[in-house]
Amino acid sequence: MRALKIVLAIILLLTIFIPINAIPPVLQAGTFETPTLLIAYPSTPYYPISENITINFHVFNSTGFVLDENDSVCTFHLFDNYGTNILDLESLNVSDKIFYVEIADDIFYERSKYDYIIHCNNSVEAGVSSSAFIVNGSGQEPTLSIVMYYMFLVTLFFILMIGCILYAMKIENIVAKFGFANFAWYFYLMFIFLMWRLCDAFLINVSFLIEIFRFVFIVSVGITGILIFLSLGFIILYIVSSKLFEQLSAGGLTKEQMMLQEEGNWFFRWIWRKKK
Repeated sequence: MRALKIVLAIILLLTIFIPINAIPPVLQAGTFETPTLLIAYPSTPYYPISENITINFHVFNSTGFVLDENDSVCTFHLFDNYGTNILDLESLNVSDKIFYVEIADDIFYERSKYDYIIHCNNSVEAGVSSSAFIVNGSGQEPTLSIVMYYMFLVTLFFILMIGCILYAMKIENIVAKFGFANFAWYFYLMFIFLMWRLCDAFLINVSFLIEIFRFVFIVSVGITGILIFLSLGFIILYIVSSKLFEQLSAGGLTKEQMMLQEEGNWFFRWIWRKKK
């Protein structure tokens, strides 16, 4: 039993550590300036993977004047986490002196960190700026409070699951074993679901882990349907056998005599074999 507890504790630590370790660091906002031209844009470091992205920016000359497409030509270059150039835009949309970069969601083939470079120039001045953003499942920053909230729930359901399993293994009453085993299964479902949602919302560069938790959860839900059907059968058989036990007990039969009389009734013998 002690060895089992140690193994379960190790599993819990590994299950929690891997997703936390894969959560990306917080990107730092800032203003990026190079000689002569200044390229300024709002900092939006997180985007959801299932949506198109629009990046907009202003271009200022050395005197602080806002330039438009007639005063400056800008290009946009996007790189993936491995430094591979995945998008080049030589002509950008401009509206009210705001340059727009529109990126379709199919460009982002994985949840990851993406870097980009903006270069602007005219006949007199030039400037370059670079920044990065992260594409994850939720488009939100994995703040400490959010991660701790998920970790609290994950740990809680894991402890409840293990507690129900250990108690079900300890007690002798068949009905109680059945009940606590069911509780353990549903706590397990919540544990897997929360791990899947945590990974799906915030992890990057480990899509396989998201798919593993998703697959395990879907399979577990399918198994739950079978367990519900078996549970209903157990309840019906238990009610029937309880009435039979009361009838035989009212007839003055001892437990040993009941076992002999109901020799072919395997469920009755299994349920009542340890009743005193």
